[in-house]
Amino acid sequence: MNLTRLKVLVAVLDSGSITAAAEQLGYTPSGVSRMMAALEEETGFSLLVPGHGGVVPTENCRLLLPQFRQLLHYEDNCRQLVRSIRGIHTGSVRIGINYPCLFRPAEQQIRRFRKRFPGITFHLKGGFATDLVQDLCDHKLDLYVGSRREGPFEWHSLQMDEMMAWVPAESVYAQGPVTLEAFRTEPYIDINPGRDVDNARVLARAGIRPNRQMEAQESFEAFSMVEAGLGIAMNNGLNCQFHSPLVKVLPLDPPQYVEVGVAVLPDAAPATKVFLQDFLTKSKGRPGRK
Repeated sequence: MNLTRLKVLVAVLDSGSITAAAEQLGYTPSGVSRMMAALEEETGFSLLVPGHGGVVPTENCRLLLPQFRQLLHYEDNCRQLVRSIRGIHTGSVRIGINYPCLFRPAEQQIRRFRKRFPGITFHLKGGFATDLVQDLCDHKLDLYVGSRREGPFEWHSLQMDEMMAWVPAESVYAQGPVTLEAFRTEPYIDINPGRDVDNARVLARAGIRPNRQMEAQESFEAFSMVEAGLGIAMNNGLNCQFHSPLVKVLPLDPPQYVEVGVAVLPDAAPATKVFLQDFLTKSKGRPGRK
């Protein structure tokens, strides 16, 4: 099976359109279309169908897509390994990060790393922990940095992040700590409702059904609601980057912690392994570890 065509197919599906994939890979849209037609002829069935604003995979393509991604992953691994044996380190490392405050230290570490390994490039992506872990398992990412999730990967712990309550400064809970039971009765501002996020996990483990009154799609939005006295919220300590005299950031009772670390698949490429070793070495002793 032609690996170049498979690579183009994956790019089309990840970008959602033939035009975007062509621009990304340096082809013309008509050239990409011809390659997709040739690949469909090779497989004997359709792989793409029109979707909202672009193209989507057929059911047959969905069945094959994990194997296509794995095939491309191992092809890239082999190519990197051949070069590393010759003392040449090249490749691309795709990193998913679910804490906004970790992008800057990651970028600084990448910059230092690339002075020694200029042939290795990086792509960073933000998102929700569970979504990023799924991307890792699907070989869409090479490393995941964030809250611990379950999966068939190696886990390297970095620190324990304490979950915190955000309450209005005039609240009866303003002296802290804030009991988990308070979320059952107080107006609760739900951050990223319906998502598998850490605040939802903490409440679920405690058997607490919160008094959900408002919803927020971002941490700053929730913080602003608390600042306005509309209710209380819960968030990861690493996300507590906002300050206001009208908001108290307080520990929970009992204390709740989330493990933060790095996830990598056992079949990681050489470039990923080299960077991971450097990343973990530099992360030891970093301020904020518990």
